[in-house]
Amino acid sequence: MKPRIAIPEPCSYDCDYSSRALPHYLKAIEECGGDPVVVNLNSTPEEVARLAAGCSAILLPGSKADVDPQKFGQPRHPKTAPADPSRDAADELLLQDAYNMRKPIFGICYGLQSLNVWRTGTLVQHIESGVDHSPADKDKMAHDVSIEPKSLLSGLTQPVSVVRGRRPALKAYRFSFTVSPASAAPASSDSNRT
Repeated sequence: MKPRIAIPEPCSYDCDYSSRALPHYLKAIEECGGDPVVVNLNSTPEEVARLAAGCSAILLPGSKADVDPQKFGQPRHPKTAPADPSRDAADELLLQDAYNMRKPIFGICYGLQSLNVWRTGTLVQHIESGVDHSPADKDKMAHDVSIEPKSLLSGLTQPVSVVRGRRPALKAYRFSFTVSPASAAPASSDSNRT
């Protein structure tokens, strides 16, 4: 039986974004032998809990939104995207289930930020970088991502190139595991903007 992987819709307030982004995540889960279980962001907490209970892991995808800075005690930066309370609620329910049941969690971009803030971490809300985050060709790779050599992920894949369209980054890590893939792109943060 294929492992069932819970994945919330990427963004509740931009259906076009979600309809473009979600199929790529679903395809990746399927190509890795999983059975994706989409969590509709309009679901009740009870519905999300039922879905989560039937899954063996969660994948928290990227989003057009940014995590609400109030969640980590900071004022909103002018370049911070709007928050998505529906996505936040789904992520929190999925994270609580995964944490309680010791299920694997894979966070991508916003998903990793959501995980970090859920574990009482903080974020740098905006990073200035020389990387073009909005290439005209959305399939063009913006920079390399390196994989921690001693991680489980390193045995599954080689370093990859990605399009990175988000600028927030983790500031204070609040979890007891290794961040396996990391951006290889140089970036600098403006400490006055955190």
